[in-house]
Amino acid sequence: MSIETTLNSIAETIFTDDLLETLLVEDRRNMLARDSIIHEGRYYEGKNHFKLVFNESQKADLAALEGLRRSSLQALSRFSVLSGLYTGFQQALTDTPSQDLFYHSAAHDALDKPQVCPAYFDKWLQAEAAFQRIREPLSEEERAALVNVDTAWEDRAYGVAVQGFRLGFHAAVRILETLCPKELSSLRLAALHGAEDDLAQF
Repeated sequence: MSIETTLNSIAETIFTDDLLETLLVEDRRNMLARDSIIHEGRYYEGKNHFKLVFNESQKADLAALEGLRRSSLQALSRFSVLSGLYTGFQQALTDTPSQDLFYHSAAHDALDKPQVCPAYFDKWLQAEAAFQRIREPLSEEERAALVNVDTAWEDRAYGVAVQGFRLGFHAAVRILETLCPKELSSLRLAALHGAEDDLAQF
């Protein structure tokens, strides 16, 4: 088995749908703690509305739209974890640790810069096109419900970027503590743990 094949196999084992679901669950937990889960509630209201008023073809279109959104988040989760891992190692090596790590990370940039994570953005754009196709024939009330359903996916994308980055950063710190505790000064280690604490606020 080649190195490339082995690396791909490891990635497939780690970056699974279970990992994405874990990140989404963690994001929901954080939103609940901050009383900011409004869009999730409106999402389920919209979904229940469409169960009653959509025909089978429309239901299939909506399912396809959500499938594209979820597929985009699968790509984003992988990228965000790797971004956090990279940033953790980077912060251990720099003499000037950064503040607001997530906001200055590739994981954050991936949300609105297509060139950063094309695998995420391509699926997201496909979903945007599907959204417009579904929206066109709807009444104003139904359009508002569709927006509520789709806005929840935007919230989830941000949450996956944050939680994936946090996970990767935590992994980097644990690796550093395990493999080179003597090389890490107490101040640098304290800075890394401080950054972990800051990320926990998201």
